Amino acid sequence: MEEEVRGADEKTEETYAHIISTLPKKKSWGQELQRYQGFWYYPFFLDGVISVQHNFKVRPSDVLIASSPKSGTTWLKALVFAIHNRRLLATHIPYSSLPGSARDDDSGCRIVYISRDIKDVFVSSWYFFNDNSLEEAFESYCDGVTLYGPIWDHQLEYWKASIERPQSVVFLRYEDMMEDPVNGVKRLAEFLGRPFSMEEEEGGVVKEIVKVCSFKYLKNLEANKEGELQFAKVKFTKPAFFRRGVVGDSKSCLTPEMIERLNLLNDRMTCSSSSSSIP
Repeated sequence: MEEEVRGADEKTEETYAHIISTLPKKKSWGQELQRYQGFWYYPFFLDGVISVQHNFKVRPSDVLIASSPKSGTTWLKALVFAIHNRRLLATHIPYSSLPGSARDDDSGCRIVYISRDIKDVFVSSWYFFNDNSLEEAFESYCDGVTLYGPIWDHQLEYWKASIERPQSVVFLRYEDMMEDPVNGVKRLAEFLGRPFSMEEEEGGVVKEIVKVCSFKYLKNLEANKEGELQFAKVKFTKPAFFRRGVVGDSKSCLTPEMIERLNLLNDRMTCSSSSSSIP
């Protein structure tokens, strides 16, 4: 039996390796990326992505937190965990590449997606990876050749899913959550099926969650001040996940021409793919 299982595993690995070997490649931000189902990945991520697609089954109680990188994922995970302590799964995989069980209306799984202004995402990503000059990284970003990019397609897929499956997918905007975190947390709790009672609201539960999950609070936790996190073959220091987190950060880094170019590009890409663009 063990030999049969081992043989099946080896055959599966060979199949995945063959698929990956046929994928288009491009170098971006100092790393080689490969294009799979319309999006770009590190090659060493792809085994896991394909395996999850084919084998992973969500539970009815699961909450799947999704985003493009550097869009507020860590903050959102803290908020969701504070509201409802169920199994949380976090991913940057595009909606169309999620396992079928996660996209099934009968699965019971809830998907929480957070989007962020693509200009701020670019600046945050550039500081995080910091492998190229700003100008080189900007050109790759505009071409859509970045990790889990193109970002406008990533956001648009989840936006459409939230319109088509509002009971299962919610689309949050980082800027809205930062501007009014109390109402944002209440909306999130409603979606997760755990609305706050009047007593909880009057007792300051919502405000306390906002406080202990704030960017400043999380950044100053001792556990986040040092150490490393490893994803496949890539290591990052924990403090790198908490740089600034402010809205409009791109204005301090990008030229007016860069900002205008990204605005026009985002408008064109989202409007050409949908009858209604992302708000």
